[in-house]
Amino acid sequence: YGYLDARAHWVLESTKDPSAAKVVFVVEEGLRSHVAAVALEGVHVFPERELKRALLAQPGRAYDPAFLPIDTLHLSTLYQERGYRPHTRAGAERGVPESLAIAVRYRVNEGARYAIGRIDYEGSGRLRESLARRELLVHPGDTYRRSRLEQSVQRLYDTGLYSQIQVSSVADTTAGQRNLLLRVAERHSRWVDLGVGSGSADLFRFTGAWGHRNLDHRALLGSLNGELDIDRQRRDANNDAQVLRLQTGRGSANLVEPWLLGLRLQGQASLFYEQISDDR
Repeated sequence: YGYLDARAHWVLESTKDPSAAKVVFVVEEGLRSHVAAVALEGVHVFPERELKRALLAQPGRAYDPAFLPIDTLHLSTLYQERGYRPHTRAGAERGVPESLAIAVRYRVNEGARYAIGRIDYEGSGRLRESLARRELLVHPGDTYRRSRLEQSVQRLYDTGLYSQIQVSSVADTTAGQRNLLLRVAERHSRWVDLGVGSGSADLFRFTGAWGHRNLDHRALLGSLNGELDIDRQRRDANNDAQVLRLQTGRGSANLVEPWLLGLRLQGQASLFYEQISDDR
């Protein structure tokens, strides 16, 4: 919060209880420091005004030493959106022009601009490599953008086919490219869910489901779902022995195509069956 000269110490004070002591923490806050000026060096790709808007260190703001590492990350993120992998050093000088003023300086080495080179793939299991590649938003020759890589990883997780995804990059300075390596670990393709419950709406409820995430090795999602509800009601409010039984059974078969017509457009076909047995 800008109190760079703050100090604290503790003292012990006696109490009426001879076996107890009172601990007092004494804080000397001092005066509050502020950011007097912010300077950027080595910036050519961006207008300085655009970069300064993204910084936490702003003139007139209370100075926090944590501004420096956080702003370094902000600058790196902005540059990586344009294909650069910069090296930034941050520093602060106190006493410019007076003791409570802090001058902040960021020295940026922008480096070279990179494009996407090769995209290699490593996977364990039976999933086709093409299923992963079609989810990628980056391709060889594209400008290297960090956000596009993060979105690609999220798209891969959204398929439900993979339990772990890693993307690493190696710089080829001679060609001005960054080669990517995509590593994936597959999830189990089949699953089974069984459930039983009871509540105010149904006396008993049984549910079951079976599914497969990679039918025909094309990432088709198939599932079979069933539900059986059993309830009973009194025929007469004064007679507990006579009851009416209600039974409802439902079943469905579903098939989901995540890439309909070659586009990332989900299509679903379902068959549904329901049978109700009601003594009323």
